Amino acid sequence: MGRDKALLKWRGEPMWRRQVRLLREAAEDVPLHLMVGCREAQNLHRMSGSDDVEVEWLFDPVSEAETGPLAVVARALSRTSGGVLVIAVDMPNLDAELLRALWARAEQDPDRSWVVAEGSPAQVEPLCAVYSAGARRELMGYAAGGGRWPALRQIWTRWMAEGKAATWELDAASAGKLRNCNLPEDWPEDEASSEGET
Repeated sequence: MGRDKALLKWRGEPMWRRQVRLLREAAEDVPLHLMVGCREAQNLHRMSGSDDVEVEWLFDPVSEAETGPLAVVARALSRTSGGVLVIAVDMPNLDAELLRALWARAEQDPDRSWVVAEGSPAQVEPLCAVYSAGARRELMGYAAGGGRWPALRQIWTRWMAEGKAATWELDAASAGKLRNCNLPEDWPEDEASSEGET
């Protein structure tokens, strides 16, 4: 969209900071291993404050074969023994309650990955999902092979067909929570400033 979505502000708060805050709120008192995937050139780590000391920054490698959302998920899974809750930076309507409920479902069924779905027919959103520890071997295999990463929805479709993943379909009351803001017109005029701008 011509601008760094991580730095765009939503209700006065840069999106990357907002998503970090949501994850903290969703965790409540549970110990949190917080990881942020980004390009080092974005300099988000230089904008972090004293409350971000526990954030682990997962910078995109130079190798083109290791970039993209699934590569970030694979790097996150390699740093923990359990599953990882993944959210995209361009979903301003997410809230802590939804993330908490998603994680609770994954805890009750830890052998499968969990993805949120919305709409009619329901469309899964792979960047609002819990990737189980069981997904680690497959994703790390893609990383080690250096080949082309599969499309996110393609891999989730296969996982669901194989019983490796489950879907949580949102009800009408939660409509719009998975909305992506990918285009300039998706952002209200008064929300289109970036961090560092006045």
